[in-house]
Amino acid sequence: LEVKAMAGLAASPPLQNPAANALVGITRPEIAPGALTPAHAVAEFTRKRKIEEMWIYRDSMVTDEEVVEAQARHVQALADLNPGVVPATLDQLQALLTPIRTSLVNLNDNVESLKHKVESLDHKVDAINENSKTFQRNSQSMRMSGGNNELWRPTKTSAGFAAAPPLPEMAPPGGPPAAVQQVFDAPAPPPGLRTLPPAALSFPATAGQTISRAELGYLARWYNDEFGIVAGYNHDEQMKKFRDFLCGM
Repeated sequence: LEVKAMAGLAASPPLQNPAANALVGITRPEIAPGALTPAHAVAEFTRKRKIEEMWIYRDSMVTDEEVVEAQARHVQALADLNPGVVPATLDQLQALLTPIRTSLVNLNDNVESLKHKVESLDHKVDAINENSKTFQRNSQSMRMSGGNNELWRPTKTSAGFAAAPPLPEMAPPGGPPAAVQQVFDAPAPPPGLRTLPPAALSFPATAGQTISRAELGYLARWYNDEFGIVAGYNHDEQMKKFRDFLCGM
């Protein structure tokens, strides 16, 4: 396909997406050779911009080929108005458009990356807000006598799993049970509202209940949080730090 001066324009092909095709200015009529005016060229430019914007900001609204077609129509319109100035072949046109398309791709990738970061941040904020209520409930349970008051599991707020428990001695010699190992073999769930430890990981049901060092280590790995446990802490001290974590301390 050659881009020729005074060639006119065929009617624009319909876009594959009906919603995109229905937008004002997307459907363009045939323009006979020699009949193209500056107003027609402006209309083709406007159509091109609309299609490019749909390609950048609205996934799947238009295809790469439809973007290139719109850009080619605009160049053909310019060729009619400026004979001898516009590239003679579509191959030359594609060479000129390549850096533009690369810039559009990069812009689209940046927009998508920003959207994912904002969504991830929103989920983390939701989780932190939910945990503030959980911490209050657990603090009340800890203050009540008897140790039989229910504990609530906080939502996960740190991405990923820790590779190991806070202390080497918290890892059992034979490795975790199969059900626990399956949890850590799977992808870590993203932090967010109601992302809670699975049933395979033991969790103290009440304020007075104690879990083993290994079970405590599994929870530390799942939350990706050392709970403030450091070398030299015995089991009782480790549980105290874990209970502090459950209260937001």
